[in-house]
Amino acid sequence: MSEEAARIGAVNTVVQVDGKLIGYNTDSRGYLNALLSMTGESLKEMNVLVVGAGGASRAVVYGLMDYGVTKLSVTNRTALKIEEMQRDFIEVGTINSLTLDEANECLEQFDLVINTTSIGLNGEDLNFLASNKLKEGVYLSDLIYNPDVTTWLNTNKHKARAIQNGLGMFVEQAALAYEYWTGKRADRPVMENLVKRKLGIEHEVNK
Repeated sequence: MSEEAARIGAVNTVVQVDGKLIGYNTDSRGYLNALLSMTGESLKEMNVLVVGAGGASRAVVYGLMDYGVTKLSVTNRTALKIEEMQRDFIEVGTINSLTLDEANECLEQFDLVINTTSIGLNGEDLNFLASNKLKEGVYLSDLIYNPDVTTWLNTNKHKARAIQNGLGMFVEQAALAYEYWTGKRADRPVMENLVKRKLGIEHEVNK
């Protein structure tokens, strides 16, 4: 396994090299690539809150820490999974663990809030997050891409400098896998257009 996959604890891409199978995780870098298209390099200076501590969160948190984000907090209904991440990523950086109450108390301090949970797939809102306390000009990121704008993003977009769903991550992680397998550059616009067409989202029409 690559070091990244070993630390995250998940493999989604396997490549055969000289008869040896190597496992990679493209979710982490895929998410980071997509996020940087929204935030730019200012991401390193941001105070970031990640909501959720499951498998997707591990990939997101590792990517942020590896990029150089130092002000990073994670909130979850239970602290156990956050504690596991803290132990597993101790050599990468520091994670601040927050209860939901603590996160809500200081929500206005965060420049970027990321939802890594599945809440929103069926139209639900992140009701446990006091979104009325979000700061003006906050960046909002949601890993869900279907629906393309979750209730949480739609409700709070008026406060946000920018919002982003999970489509970019979906395309980027697939593009990275393609590049591992073929050694060729993936055509990301074509991939994104195809996904949008399949999901019924507005897209460019091929001429």
